[in-house]
Amino acid sequence: MLFDTFHHHCLNNGESALETLTLAKKTWQKKDGLLMIDYSNQKPNSKKGTHAEHINLKHFKQFINETKRIDFDIMLEIKDKERSALNAIKLIKEMRN
Repeated sequence: MLFDTFHHHCLNNGESALETLTLAKKTWQKKDGLLMIDYSNQKPNSKKGTHAEHINLKHFKQFINETKRIDFDIMLEIKDKERSALNAIKLIKEMRN
């Protein structure tokens, strides 16, 4: 089981990602390991529900800042996987400095 940021973005009842992750974390037990996140973005200028080919670093940074109080593992569901993963890692390193 994991929290999918894209599905949350497409369909929610006004809850923020932080609110939803906080609720999900309450169901997690130590034996389950870290909370798992599947991260992706909406493809710009496309039908709602279409995954982006590249990570939106501005949106990713907002998500990381919003949820920094929660410890989780994150998987990227982005079409250019390695390129976006390297950009995400670089951004997180910059945020730490």
